[in-house]
Amino acid sequence: MMLKVFSKATTSFSNNGIGILSDYVSDPIITEVLNGEYILELEYKKAGKYAEYLLEENIIKANGQVFRISSITKNLKTIKVLAKHIVFDLSKNFLVDIAPTNKDAQYAIEWILARTEET
Repeated sequence: MMLKVFSKATTSFSNNGIGILSDYVSDPIITEVLNGEYILELEYKKAGKYAEYLLEENIIKANGQVFRISSITKNLKTIKVLAKHIVFDLSKNFLVDIAPTNKDAQYAIEWILARTEET
């Protein structure tokens, strides 16, 4: 599995980003549960190439999917990374009342975006 690390502000993932992660301690694991979690877990050498970029909120692309690093655990030799699929960035961004009635599509989108935390 090829993993690429990107900065947290990246919006295009069609390149190699900061670089390709290759110094695993063990094979990365992707867990996907229908209507549930979609996570990437990996253990990486602390002195490995690009290890300094394994930071919370940075992004890892694996198997064509994009994951945001949500937690890091370090010991003397390794870094354990837990990353959640990027779609979960919006998990707390919901609308209680979504009723832009009698409006055109453009107005409805603007109405919805004006009432969300993240746009």
